[in-house]
Amino acid sequence: MRSVRCICSPFMEDKQIREKFAIGSLKEYQSTKDLVSKSDFKPLLIHPDFEDYLFQMISYTRYNNEQSEGVKEKIESIVDMIKKEVEK
Repeated sequence: MRSVRCICSPFMEDKQIREKFAIGSLKEYQSTKDLVSKSDFKPLLIHPDFEDYLFQMISYTRYNNEQSEGVKEKIESIVDMIKKEVEK
């Protein structure tokens, strides 16, 4: 699993962006990759509640996706109704 920092770093290498968001001098580091130190995720994996949190996240994601599909279908049906009314 990639961190947000790893995904966003290539897009944030522009000097103007770094100047806008950086605290301190730009001479202290060469890229945004140096701004945040890498964290050790191994203690998280052995945490007794990790499995529960992971299961909740997966469950919530599935539930949210199902809800989104329902909203999408409802919006599509409303758009179809509007199109029918406009055609009259």
